Amino acid sequence: MNESSEIFAPLDRVDWEDLEEVSTTTSTVFRHLIGPGVLPRLLANIERRPELREMCEHYPTGEKLVLHRSASTDVRVRLHIFHPGHRDKPHNHRWTFATRVVHGAYTHRLYSPAQPTGVADDGGLTAGLQPVMTRVESAGSGYVLHHRQFHTVETDTETISVIVRGPAVKGRFAAVDRTTRTREWNYGADDESRAQRAVKFMNDDLLAKALDRAMTLLQDTRLDPL
Repeated sequence: MNESSEIFAPLDRVDWEDLEEVSTTTSTVFRHLIGPGVLPRLLANIERRPELREMCEHYPTGEKLVLHRSASTDVRVRLHIFHPGHRDKPHNHRWTFATRVVHGAYTHRLYSPAQPTGVADDGGLTAGLQPVMTRVESAGSGYVLHHRQFHTVETDTETISVIVRGPAVKGRFAAVDRTTRTREWNYGADDESRAQRAVKFMNDDLLAKALDRAMTLLQDTRLDPL
């Protein structure tokens, strides 16, 4: 068994509706990932793995680099680079996830009401979202978020996080503009148009720059296990 298989194998057995189990299992994974040289080795491996490379994405305010994808469960591990000035709209996700900040910091807000169980997608809550928690997630902090929960991330400094996302449980997620009280749907890659995919496409130059920046920032990062 190679290094990455050994680290990520437990993720395929997780019940992603059980947040305590998600937290316990991913905490062990994160402890392995912050070990000496582990993240740089996984980053360097992306260019040699076409199936990972094609899932990497570029955005105006950041990059998503895929470190691992399970062929059996579609569990994925990604490294996110947030540029200064990243601001997103309140949104939920297609999957439950765990994350840990490994460099920098961001302001994290949760919104209420969270989507009730059994209500599709955003639960018709476009007009009712209000922030109920604001905190700063700094290097070393982490959390688990259920796919129904709406949240936002804002950055003033360059920030890196590692995210472990479970299998998708729905085909789309909602992003809400609280000013206009409008909602937009966002879809997984399999359901996006060619034009939508092209906007996020990370060419060789963008990938090389993102990998180089991530490696540079991680050189100065020292984290204690959770």
